[in-house]
Amino acid sequence: MYDLIFNPVAGHGRSQKQLDIVKRIFDEKGVEYTVHETTAPGHATELAKSLVDNGAKLIVAIGGDGTVAEVAKAIYGTDTALGIIPAGTGNDYRRAVGVPDEIENSVEFLLDGKPTACDALEVNGEIYLNIISIGFDVEVARRASRYKIFGSAAYTLAAIDRSLFAKNQYATIVIDGKEIKKNMLLAAIGNGSHYGGGMNSLPTADITDGLLDICLIDATTPLNILKMLPKYVAGQHMDMDIVSIYSGKEITIKLDDKQLPINADGEILPETDTLHVKILKGLINVIR
Repeated sequence: MYDLIFNPVAGHGRSQKQLDIVKRIFDEKGVEYTVHETTAPGHATELAKSLVDNGAKLIVAIGGDGTVAEVAKAIYGTDTALGIIPAGTGNDYRRAVGVPDEIENSVEFLLDGKPTACDALEVNGEIYLNIISIGFDVEVARRASRYKIFGSAAYTLAAIDRSLFAKNQYATIVIDGKEIKKNMLLAAIGNGSHYGGGMNSLPTADITDGLLDICLIDATTPLNILKMLPKYVAGQHMDMDIVSIYSGKEITIKLDDKQLPINADGEILPETDTLHVKILKGLINVIR
């Protein structure tokens, strides 16, 4: 039995079309399924918890990264597996899992795949799946809403805007006990490779290796920020002079004199002066 949790507003209506295709393929193949539709933020978690309590072995999230994250919150540490049908705008976590973006292929992937124990992240006491960031890119994400009338160019315009007013931050960074001091532009810490709708910030990340991948970018000039951004998006930034790459099981970033917001799996969290992230090995079963 496949329990499908479907977010009808994901992907600006794309999710309804995806669900129709899933149902058609399942019907053609004689696959048993039920559909559970969300009605508000957080509802996917409630639905998934109820399904887990009733013995569900596989719950499939049909939506974007937000829907996937909500379903995951209900099944961490249980025997229930998470399946993913990408139907949002970013669909970044599906890249880490290997789920195809094309709907028919993603359904075949779901039917043929097997549950695999995958890692998760604990971020200031809360559990997340993919990538956590702090600094410049969070400011860009917040500013992008002002440019949404420009569609896909909104992020680019926001990045140009914020590069002129970039807020560098002096920080003490501790990775598995080793201390580093930096004046940094941003930090991205992850389990997966992509975030922000396709930015390949951590190209070597592996969601089963029990390690965090960490990208620290030094404070720099607005011109260098603009030069760096296309490479950051494409995953070609790792050999740049202003970029440092690390791996580890636990990281703490303590900002010296300010508080900044955190981007956690696309959710903007309240401002803080301390970010603590650790890897949680094999916490969630995902269809791969």
